[in-house]
Amino acid sequence: MLPPVAADDDGDGLRKVAALVPGEADLRCDKSLAKAGKKLGFVPAKLPEWAVPGVIGLMLGLAVGRSLEKVRNLAAVFEFRRGGGRFLPRRAVARLA
Repeated sequence: MLPPVAADDDGDGLRKVAALVPGEADLRCDKSLAKAGKKLGFVPAKLPEWAVPGVIGLMLGLAVGRSLEKVRNLAAVFEFRRGGGRFLPRRAVARLA
């Protein structure tokens, strides 16, 4: 697992990600990043199943913002994230990843 990176544009962000990956690793990126990624050796790929809960968590965090601080039962939030992949259309999750 790599640490998060922040950048002003796709190419700069992917450059930072590539710098974190050791050696001749298989670099993959979302299809929407294919143009920027190609120059850096990234190959467009589908979102792996194991990444879906993380994407759902990100979607939830972006949707509710700081109001998540008011949630009293965080276990419910994590259960939603874990189960969300079964209920959300795969294409919708993949588009937002």
